[in-house]
Amino acid sequence: GGPSLLCRGCGALGAQRRSASKGGALCRSCLGRWNDREYCPVCERLWSDQGDDASMLQCDRCEVWVHARCEAIPPAAVAQWGELAYSCPECR
Repeated sequence: GGPSLLCRGCGALGAQRRSASKGGALCRSCLGRWNDREYCPVCERLWSDQGDDASMLQCDRCEVWVHARCEAIPPAAVAQWGELAYSCPECR
């Protein structure tokens, strides 16, 4: 039962509300990615290798990936971060 929901990760119909997804419905595939921490902890969106998602920073402490746009860093500036230390909002 219940109505079919759209997956907040991929948009597929037939997702189920999952407690792990912090208030969103996820399909089985996206739930696996969520459990593997393949999401930005700031906006809670699953990663993609397209568009703005291609510009991400990895936290040097906990190793999660954060969208550069979620930290207000222009995508063009991400390449300059190479050797600089970065800490995500959860580790600051």
